[in-house]
Amino acid sequence: MTGWVPVIALFILGGIVGIGAVVVLAIHFEDRRGSLTDRAPGLFSSGTRRMLGVRVDHTACHYVTNPRHACPTCRRAHYTGERR
Repeated sequence: MTGWVPVIALFILGGIVGIGAVVVLAIHFEDRRGSLTDRAPGLFSSGTRRMLGVRVDHTACHYVTNPRHACPTCRRAHYTGERR
């Protein structure tokens, strides 16, 4: 039984390091793309947002009179005439 303890510890450590690497890569990808106010660009970004609790509140964008001051998602919705 004592021979399995290092194997299980390495397996758990590898899982933690793997999840951390995915989170770091997803944050780097979103930061580079500047896509935080848009929908998540992929599965890793979506999972990272969910795991970190990142939510974007667009309620303030509806009260902006100048569309240049709204976030990119709401600015596109304003120019196309659709409502979010």
